[in-house]
Amino acid sequence: MNYLRPWKTTYTSPFDRQKTRESSDMVNLYSWNRGTKARRLPDHSVTEHLLGLKRKYPEFVTLTTYIEHLDRAIAEGGVGHCKTGRLLMNIDHRGNVARCTERLDEPVGNILTDVGENFCAANYLVYGEQSVLFEYLHCYGMALCFGLTVFALLEGFDRRLLKLSDTDARCAALGLCHRCIKHADVPCGLQRVFQILIPAAAIVALAPLCVEVVPVSYNTTICGDFYNYSHAAVHQIFEIRYLPVAAAVLLTVSLALLRPQRHNQLLWSKIFFAAGTGAAGFSYLRMILFHAYRENLVWFAAWEEITELLFIAGVGAVLWIFRDGLFRRPPEAALREAATATARTPPGRRSAGA
Repeated sequence: MNYLRPWKTTYTSPFDRQKTRESSDMVNLYSWNRGTKARRLPDHSVTEHLLGLKRKYPEFVTLTTYIEHLDRAIAEGGVGHCKTGRLLMNIDHRGNVARCTERLDEPVGNILTDVGENFCAANYLVYGEQSVLFEYLHCYGMALCFGLTVFALLEGFDRRLLKLSDTDARCAALGLCHRCIKHADVPCGLQRVFQILIPAAAIVALAPLCVEVVPVSYNTTICGDFYNYSHAAVHQIFEIRYLPVAAAVLLTVSLALLRPQRHNQLLWSKIFFAAGTGAAGFSYLRMILFHAYRENLVWFAAWEEITELLFIAGVGAVLWIFRDGLFRRPPEAALREAATATARTPPGRRSAGA
């Protein structure tokens, strides 16, 4: 609906045509990225007219406060001090996140490809660390990274060392168990160990619930520039209230899936275990760093970044050290490719090469 066309008393609202359709309508300013029509301004107030339509038609869902500022926006060429981005944002069909529809050419992230630190950077550079949603997405990305790391370690030890999930391979723990679930009707020894460890981990994950929420905010200068350091209660509630409960629930599900003699459910149990320990791990990291440095948050931020840098360096070092075993093609695949190449080579060329 284009409100910039002069309103007439004989105007027929498009909402009358919406009665038979399950949809809603919104109104926005006609701007540079909506088209190239000539500038057309209304000849009277549009705010009261649109508010009347909103009262009459419930399917007209544009925010009332937005409509109330339309006359001012038309008269002044816009409204300054826009809060878009702190209260809401625009996400397009490709997952690009922008402050609003007027900033589609300036995306600050992508919910499909970016997590964690990209949202942290966008929150710092664009919103001055005032966006609660971006800080939540930052924390979510870090908790997800913790969980994926645990899952990668579980899968690595399982498939590369223990051979627990490989039904055709000999389990590395057979020397301890003597009898294996793969070949006999007996419980798996490693599964029984995790049936003890998982409840213990779920209990330990709840420890941050006993820590007090302490909002901190103070002003300082960094290289002569004003800066406000803060760690609001809403963030701490997510870190030491929500995450511990989520971790305990996820670990409980993991335990429920880890039933004796149910070897086929091991993968799902590992997934929930990794998710639970990831949430608990991030909760503990934030809790320890914040309460150690809450009177000097510069070190809280610094050690979090240093920890992440060390983690990235450690992952890179491990991948480099074991690159031959992790990325080398299986011998049988190399033999098949060599045989295929030999079969495709003309006989004369093979003889000449020999």
